[in-house]
Amino acid sequence: MKSLFFNKVIDAYHKSSIIGSLLILLFVYPTDGNSGPKLPLLKVKENSISFTDTDGNNRIDAGEIATVEFILINKGNGAARGLKMRSQLTGITQDIIIANPSIPSIGVGKEQTITTILKAGMNVHSGKALLKLTVTEPNGLDCSPVEVEFEITSFQPPKVIAADGIFSSESGGTLKYNYPANLEVLVQNTGTGNAEEITVEVKLPEYVLNLEPPHHPIVRLKPGESVRLNNGFIVTARYPTQEIPIKISLREKHGKYGSAKIFSARIDQPLATAHVNIQGEEFKNVTIIPASLHSDVDKDIPINLYGSKNRFALIIGNEDYKRFQTGLQSDQNVDFARNDASVFREYVRKTLGFPDKQVFMLTDATRGQMSRELERITELVKLNPGSELVFYYAGHGLPDFETRQGYLIPVDVTASNLKDGISLKDLYSKLASSNASKILVFLDACFSGGGRGENGLLAARTVKVKPKGDIIEGNIVAFTAASGEEVSLPLTKESHGLFTYYLLRKLKETKGNVTLDELRNYLDSELPKASLIENSVKQTPQVLVAPDLGDKWLNWKLL
Repeated sequence: MKSLFFNKVIDAYHKSSIIGSLLILLFVYPTDGNSGPKLPLLKVKENSISFTDTDGNNRIDAGEIATVEFILINKGNGAARGLKMRSQLTGITQDIIIANPSIPSIGVGKEQTITTILKAGMNVHSGKALLKLTVTEPNGLDCSPVEVEFEITSFQPPKVIAADGIFSSESGGTLKYNYPANLEVLVQNTGTGNAEEITVEVKLPEYVLNLEPPHHPIVRLKPGESVRLNNGFIVTARYPTQEIPIKISLREKHGKYGSAKIFSARIDQPLATAHVNIQGEEFKNVTIIPASLHSDVDKDIPINLYGSKNRFALIIGNEDYKRFQTGLQSDQNVDFARNDASVFREYVRKTLGFPDKQVFMLTDATRGQMSRELERITELVKLNPGSELVFYYAGHGLPDFETRQGYLIPVDVTASNLKDGISLKDLYSKLASSNASKILVFLDACFSGGGRGENGLLAARTVKVKPKGDIIEGNIVAFTAASGEEVSLPLTKESHGLFTYYLLRKLKETKGNVTLDELRNYLDSELPKASLIENSVKQTPQVLVAPDLGDKWLNWKLL
């Protein structure tokens, strides 16, 4: 009977296409005898359309996969069968592959999530594309089209570099044989595309032992994004030289957008204890600046090839008091003092042209070391008539609560044994005895009883002392970091003392070609503002000048 009925339907179709279509509709969607054929009604669920790409930047990048999803509901009184997806892409279409899903039948009142996959090849062009998706039904009961417009980005190459590196240890100090140290490396993607499947390989010389795995995997770095990696190592006593080159090799999944860089350390060089927080940024069609673990004043230090051979410098950075004195807390150390001294030494050597052999530096110096080096440098200057002398100190200073005289504090001198420190009066007298033609003193310390982080060696005492004015003699001009009862504070984001940072910044900006008057005016202008902004307290530098100099010091130049 069914075969006879089908033949009659076909015969009717040949006689009239309209009548034939109606008969087919009745055949595919049978009636219940009362309400006519049971038909589907396909609707896209409201607010169900979504576009998702692999890296979540809401566009399709070269080599990336994305999906377009929506929910299709059958609101009719009959099941939907024989459904197919029809897709049409306009705009940028080159090297885009579309994979449409197969769609099962959708029952009455049921819904189905429809997912279309798009794959961008490596040769796509940048621009916009419009994807039009339609679910078709055999008898033309199609759903309304879904349209999604999205951006396509052509291949943007990454560039993975070792942007910066810092040698450090838990307690600072210097790099020694048979003692653990660390190289912290900042790995950054400075390209305009995502870097993926990155491998960082650390290659050490023979007789330098790795304390960490030599390979570090990184899943992905977005443009501008960076990550910090620690590489512990020990230089054994068998290592034959003082220079330790450590090679960092970087590879990514394409095999051609990595790089390599060598970071070198030397035995007895100062090691850092603190680091800078770095945050990368996403690609926004701007130039990406390599990130750094160092301050801007630590890099690209100006070099002057011609300097005076008759110049001497003694530089001291006292940071780690806790290591020499039991009972102190780590926040009673002087943050960044070693870094202050080390970078100031580089400016003295490179920018101001002091001969390397005439620049002396101490870090975490004891009373005996400080006294011996002061004695040595004054005797050297005496043997070189007409010489110039620079003295720099970053560390704790303390006042005598009775006499209000200021003292420089070696790392092995306690607040209760203040007289074992080096008084400013004795310091100035010693330097003046050298008979140098010019003596410049830079003190990144305060003498009120406070200290960097407002937790100095006298943190238990709540009253600060206004230091007594120190008597300057000879040919001395002294720049100090703070005045009166103020404290000398750090600029944490730059890993320097506030005073030292602005001193170095002026040296960098002027390439050392600056008069003492210009330097004074600059520090007077910049330091108090920066201190209020960064530390919320006032810090005012001051300049002390030997009376015999009059005004002639104003035109003295550092270079």
